[in-house]
Amino acid sequence: MAALRIFVPDGSVPEGGSDLTLQGFWRGRGRAHCQLHRRDQPATLAEVEVTVAIWEATFPGLPLRRVADQHFLRFEAVLAARPGRGGRRLRPITVRKHFRHLRMLLRLAGPRSGHNREGMSLLPQDVPVPLPRVPHDPPRGMTTWPALARVVLAARSLQRPRQRLLGAPHAVWWDALLWTLAYTGLRPCAALRLRWDDFSGCEESGGAALWVRGDINKGGRGHLHWVHPEAYQQLMRLQSQAGGAWVFASHWQLLRSAQWSRFASARQNVGRGLNEAFSRAGVPRAEGQTFRVWRKTVGTAIAAVRGDTSTLVLGHAPSSMAQRHYVDHVATI
Repeated sequence: MAALRIFVPDGSVPEGGSDLTLQGFWRGRGRAHCQLHRRDQPATLAEVEVTVAIWEATFPGLPLRRVADQHFLRFEAVLAARPGRGGRRLRPITVRKHFRHLRMLLRLAGPRSGHNREGMSLLPQDVPVPLPRVPHDPPRGMTTWPALARVVLAARSLQRPRQRLLGAPHAVWWDALLWTLAYTGLRPCAALRLRWDDFSGCEESGGAALWVRGDINKGGRGHLHWVHPEAYQQLMRLQSQAGGAWVFASHWQLLRSAQWSRFASARQNVGRGLNEAFSRAGVPRAEGQTFRVWRKTVGTAIAAVRGDTSTLVLGHAPSSMAQRHYVDHVATI
């Protein structure tokens, strides 16, 4: 049988499927498959790249055919010892995320079957990847609606992002953004890439239907939201002063997937502004993740009214994700 040849973008062609490593598979076919067929977002591809780099640093040159249980145990120990945010170790949920990336790649390289329709048959048999257990901790880092209202008031005096990139005064821009996040629970990366034609206004109620496009939503799934009249009023105020096709930034229409780093930088600039608003309002934040504090507070408030609705609003595929990590069930009683 002829030796399997895997194309690698840097020009090298490793001979023999028995020498195929995780890094070689990712660079040769895995990344392209995830980008073209799975339609993974650039941020997701970057996270998988980190997983591959950690694996390669832990097991340099290890062929995929020789991967065994002891490698998974070692990999889990290495991940658990890595520094995370704030100098702490990686959280168990983050360790599990890296294992999910690893399992996805090994399934892609494995044999095609009825249970693995994406398999490329580069390995003679499946390599089962056990996922580490994650202890169930109550959600942390939430606040209250009155506290969020104080943050909105504090944000009106912010001077970031630069006004020439917004097309409207800072107070108008922050009011529209924070009211939209409060009534929709959108992820910031999706909210910052909304277009005006994603909204369909309703004259009778004064609100609007919002279709969050799959190309800006996590997981690639489109999602329908209802925008409260108060939030929609702030959005119309922003549109009357900013104009353009994009809601929250006139220059981000130029940021395609190849320029993800520029968009990520802009998003971080907005995040630093929200951090400053939290500080000015005297509202504590957990681990500096103010956007997540915002989403958790919204999810808890919605769950207090109608349980599983929070799962739909927050856009999570499994209901357990929202219920375990974004809803404070004590606060809903």
